[in-house]
Amino acid sequence: MNFAGKVAIITGASSGIGTAIAQLFSKYGASLTISGRNFESLQEVSRKCKEMSPTNLMPLVIKADISNERETVNLLNSTIDHYNRLDTLVNSAGMIRSGLCENTSLEDYDKQMNTNINVPPY
Repeated sequence: MNFAGKVAIITGASSGIGTAIAQLFSKYGASLTISGRNFESLQEVSRKCKEMSPTNLMPLVIKADISNERETVNLLNSTIDHYNRLDTLVNSAGMIRSGLCENTSLEDYDKQMNTNINVPPY
């Protein structure tokens, strides 16, 4: 695989599958924007991605909650402003709220659906 010259946004990059994807894309030369809700974790992932990058590329780090439309639009615009392009989006952000229908608030339901299912307004 070769992602040299490609720009990718990885959401949910602060943990789990998102972190692994960011590291793999870095290993194969992609220029990255990594995003998630935990800024400290994103900074650590960014350092690891730089170490794995064949050209020592440091990802652009943007703390964002993709269930928030304003933050999602900022994520896209900041990436394009920084790299002048976007080739790939890996939407790895996700969440699980436990509970049954009768004891789950509408706010929790909306948050989970907006994170896991709704298409970001790109």
